[in-house]
Amino acid sequence: MFNDEVYLNEYGSCAFVAGAIEVITGNLDVAMYNAGVRYEALAADVICIPTDAEFDINQLVCERLQKLIRDESNPEKIGKQLEEAKRLHIETMVSDKSMKDAIMDLYHDSQWKIDNDLLEETISNYCREIEYYLGKPKEVIGVSADTIRKAELIGYVYLWVLFDMVFVRFEEHLLMFLRGSVE
Repeated sequence: MFNDEVYLNEYGSCAFVAGAIEVITGNLDVAMYNAGVRYEALAADVICIPTDAEFDINQLVCERLQKLIRDESNPEKIGKQLEEAKRLHIETMVSDKSMKDAIMDLYHDSQWKIDNDLLEETISNYCREIEYYLGKPKEVIGVSADTIRKAELIGYVYLWVLFDMVFVRFEEHLLMFLRGSVE
């Protein structure tokens, strides 16, 4: 998923953070496999948010999707997907959960026999690594089930099939966590 062009107009620290999050998320997927999660992955994307204004998750995600879609090699698909990205509406709700609990909840309906102790330890370590780069989260933002059903494009761009997603806001960054199928 990581593509230098996506971060071309971002400030340097955002591109650095995105690369770091990409690496630790890849390590998380390996650890998740060892915990019993198969044929699934957790994708994470870092979106820089303006510090001087309120931000709109829909606008930020749509802009990110458009940047990623433009890299698509099939020109026929690009136009359709860009239109779909413009129409995307993400229904959100602020959550009272911690980042760790929100990520753990992404796996609550997993069909795999999971070693819950190993899963919890793995996600705890992952959250500590994220906080090393970004500090403590300001808020966790959940997404409605209806959004997940309608957000086929997000799954396609990042994984394959989208199962669930959650946002975590930091001072200058918004992390989008996506759990989905990689098969």
